[in-house]
Amino acid sequence: MKNTERLSNNGPLISVLVPVYNVENYLNCCLNSIINQTYSNLQIILVDDGSLDTSGRICDAYAATDSRIEVIHKQNGGLVTARKAGLALAKGEYTGFVDGDDYIEHTFYEYLADCIINSGADFVHGGYREERISGSRMCTPFYVGEVGGHAD
Repeated sequence: MKNTERLSNNGPLISVLVPVYNVENYLNCCLNSIINQTYSNLQIILVDDGSLDTSGRICDAYAATDSRIEVIHKQNGGLVTARKAGLALAKGEYTGFVDGDDYIEHTFYEYLADCIINSGADFVHGGYREERISGSRMCTPFYVGEVGGHAD
């Protein structure tokens, strides 16, 4: 990225939706990885899907310290209903998803925003890596490519 400071402050708003259900052991790592992104123009929507552990309180504590964070507390309905509830509040030009038991690299949204801006794409995605006690393995490769053209 040539001008990270410009992009971080003036790039498109990205709404990041995080469905949360009983992930208290992973949530701090997840949320820290999002709020500490090099790309800062983020709306972070945490959807507590009726967690029975302290996940909902963790969400509220983060919201109290970062104005970009909004929290929804709802009755448990599953991942799809949590994502739909978050989408209803999304204001960004683009939307991203991070599950509550996952974390992202600190340049993840900077890289995706750069790809969108420089390519004119409507959609970008990244691969993922599973981390297990036995070691890390790549599940979906990380690559830059194009899938079809623009329809005019």
